[in-house]
Amino acid sequence: MGGVGSVGLYATAYAVAAGASSVVYVDDDADRLSRAEAYGARVVQAPAPRRMDRMFAITVDASGTDAGLRCAVSSTEPEGTCSSVGTHWHDVSFPMREMYAKGLHFHTGRGRGQPNVLAALDFVRDGRLDPRLAITDVVDFQDAPARLRDPAMKSVFRRD
Repeated sequence: MGGVGSVGLYATAYAVAAGASSVVYVDDDADRLSRAEAYGARVVQAPAPRRMDRMFAITVDASGTDAGLRCAVSSTEPEGTCSSVGTHWHDVSFPMREMYAKGLHFHTGRGRGQPNVLAALDFVRDGRLDPRLAITDVVDFQDAPARLRDPAMKSVFRRD
């Protein structure tokens, strides 16, 4: 699920670039779906289902919704890893019995950019990933306050 904008798209892009055998991107936003497809994912245009039609070793929820998070948890195979990179602004009810029974590994948070940035940039430098596919607009730095009042999915601010 990609409700928090470019975060889910970048997770998709890196999974494809890293050689994941199957990357499925679920969203109900046509623009994000098109971008995920351009990265090489199989896309499903729909709100988050209760569970996907198959299980995955790794799932990522970037929806920021309870339904998206529950779908990711329910679609993670036993001993798999589910990561939530979406921001939840309220407490979420977890299916703890299911998570426990599957021995699910769960991670949430913004991630630790500093120890991972060099490896991530290698994907870009080596041409395995084009981050521009997720960028919706490039704005001159002096126009940043106006853009931040009316944000796009992924703005990049340019300073000459």
